[in-house]
Amino acid sequence: MASPASVPTVNVTQEAIDGFIYAFSIYAILGGILMCANIPLVIVILFHKILRTQKEFVIIGGLAFADALQGIALFLSGAGRIIAINDNTAFILTTRWSCFVKIWNLVYYFSMPMSSSMLTIVSIDRLYAVFYPLRYFALTSHYAVRMVFTLYALVTIGVIINAILSYSSSGELLYPTYCFTKHGEHPLFFQYYDIIVRAAMPFISVLLYIVVWARLRKKFSIVRHGEQGLAHKMKRMRRITGTLAVCCVCTLMLNSLPLFYGYFFVKLGAPTWATLDQDIFVANNVNPVLNVFIYLYRQREIRGGFKILLMGKQLNPNANVINANN
Repeated sequence: MASPASVPTVNVTQEAIDGFIYAFSIYAILGGILMCANIPLVIVILFHKILRTQKEFVIIGGLAFADALQGIALFLSGAGRIIAINDNTAFILTTRWSCFVKIWNLVYYFSMPMSSSMLTIVSIDRLYAVFYPLRYFALTSHYAVRMVFTLYALVTIGVIINAILSYSSSGELLYPTYCFTKHGEHPLFFQYYDIIVRAAMPFISVLLYIVVWARLRKKFSIVRHGEQGLAHKMKRMRRITGTLAVCCVCTLMLNSLPLFYGYFFVKLGAPTWATLDQDIFVANNVNPVLNVFIYLYRQREIRGGFKILLMGKQLNPNANVINANN
């Protein structure tokens, strides 16, 4: 790749450049799909009182917001890197800090731990609901808002630590300007934070949900007649818990198992192949898109909100009822 002799660059073949463009195009496409799936869900929950005032949907909205941010990071990374390749600047060497402040990496440093950790928050919420239902029913949506924003605050602290480590590390020209996310992180931070959060948190959420589902089936299979108010709440709780259980199975199949295979089983001698990392990447990002379709299929309130949004009708922030008969 032609460049001034005084500027250090990475030597790459045209075949490698074509491979980068193909991979980055996948990033942009996946990012666009993630945004198109999750941004409307956030809007529907935010602008409908019947959803906004229910704890479960607030937490689902928090997860959808994190997944939408993930989509933005993927889209920006794919598009930005392709532009850099076309401008002949993608393979010029730069510093770790310069990679950290790339816009797609900044968004990713927030979105990845948010998205992974929100899965655990969902399972913790369901655990509380099935073990202490009467206490849970007495809580307002402020409980869910506090959980979501506490998590976001903790993630922000992690990003600040990451920034300090990156800024204070060597100023050598180490990485190409297309800047993968790990290029902006201190190696220790990437190894002990990024990988643990990305792989462990979804797996923990799956383990917790096994306990949730077992408790739900054992304790609440029968609701006494005459307690109509409680019976209605229990029916609604069982339905949304079942919905999130389906999402949990998808997380296990598309997120946890692929990541554990790539991180651990391959090191123990399991078969590998050239596109393994790419396949894991695609599977992980299909998961949050599939979750949106599960919500639409099983939750009539969300389905009704999407119907209003797609018909171009004005969303009423104070509406108490959503017509979702179909």
